[in-house]
Formats: sequence, structure tokens, C-alpha cells
Amino acid sequence: MKKYIEIDKSIKELSDDELLKIFGGLKKSVLMRSIILNEKKFLSVSYDRSLRGFWYATVKPILSRLGFLSASDSTEEGLTKWDKELSGYLAELVRSGDCSYVDLRIVDNSRRRFTPATFVSSPGVDTFTYDVTTPKYPHIIISTEKDTIYAIIETIATYFGLSCVSGKGQNSLACMEDLLRKAHIEKDITILTLTDYDPNQIILTNGSILPAE
Repeated sequence: MKKYIEIDKSIKELSDDELLKIFGGLKKSVLMRSIILNEKKFLSVSYDRSLRGFWYATVKPILSRLGFLSASDSTEEGLTKWDKELSGYLAELVRSGDCSYVDLRIVDNSRRRFTPATFVSSPGVDTFTYDVTTPKYPHIIISTEKDTIYAIIETIATYFGLSCVSGKGQNSLACMEDLLRKAHIEKDITILTLTDYDPNQIILTNGSILPAE
């Protein structure tokens, strides 16, 4: 079976009969990929939005018209479940190179990040000052697991001209894509992580597993 179905116009323009004829009865995975890639081809917005904004504007109406949703899907618990599923399918397509978050105008603003400023104030000659471009080290990224110590790593990153990001408990592919695009990185990336050391198990160099005490 195909990974997704491609059509020559926006899926949102299809009548109910056309929608059911083309997409009715598909596996959920094929349907979700089809909706995402159709939105890439026929982008319906001209502004940045969240993943949930994409859900409400495009994904939810299509799933509803196809009978995929129930009353429980409108609860916060249901929305959280669908957020996770939509995020998973989108991440899969991003990793395979079929689309990017920028293709869909999706930006994750829930996680804090910083890239070195492209322009810095520099003392000028005589009585004026001017801005000059000063590339720093945006390819070196300090990453922390949670927001609680983000202020510390941001101070360090600002001082040395590095990039930094907070995973907010769980990292975000959309956030990392946005960070790397804004940093205009042209070198190999180095990531320095600051995180808790609380593994459930330790994998040894020989491949055996040692349960954590």
C-alpha cells in the first residue's frame, strides 16, 4: 500500500463525496501522511502557527468529515492524544526528507532557545558607531533538559556566542529545526547536553545491559 495519496488540489476543497471516495477506508497512517503532504503542496496559511493551529485549521476538519473523530476527541485528553499522533507522523516525514516544519509554517514557540546575534554594536571611528557582522559559534549548541537551568546556559551561550536550547522535558524536532535555520549553520554541529543522570538501565560498551541501582 502507498505511504500516502497525492491529489492535484487542496484536500480542503474536496466535496464530502470526493473526500470519502478518495480517502475513505484508508489506514490512519496513510491518511495522516496524505493530509500533511497535501498541506505542504497547497499551503493554506501565510503566517507562522503552532502544531495545534495546523490541527484545528486542516487536520481536524478532514478527520471529522471522514468520521474519524468522536466527542471524546474534543476533550483536552483527546487533543493531547491527537497532538502526539500528528507530531509523530510529521516528525517521520521530516526525518525522511518529504517535508519540513517550515514548509507547513509550523513553529514551536513553547521551548526557549537562543542563537548568537548576527549584528553587534561596535565602536566606530570619531563620533559615531555602526553595526558589523560578526559570526560567532552558532554551530555549538548547549542543550538542557528542562527550563529550570535554562537561564544559566543562556548566560553562558550569550557570553561565548553559542546557541542554546531547552528541551522542556522532551525535545522538539520543530524547535531544533527552527534553531538551526535561524543560526544559519554551515559547519558540523556540536551539542553539549546538560541533563539529569537518572537512567533506568545502563548499556555497557560490550552491549550488555546493567540494571541501574
